[in-house]
Amino acid sequence: MINEIAGNVAVRACSSDEHMNQWLVENGDVEVLDFKFSGVGQVLVVYRKEDA
Repeated sequence: MINEIAGNVAVRACSSDEHMNQWLVENGDVEVLDFKFSGVGQVLVVYRKEDA
């Protein structure tokens, strides 16, 4: 899915709860700021992106 980034805040759009859980396990070191639910069945994970 798409990562949208503004400064050091990013949003990961996941197509399902299972996809979100898999992404969270694979990226367990990110600081999750919030979860949002879109009107089209996606879960949006708002997280702080580390400086590259």
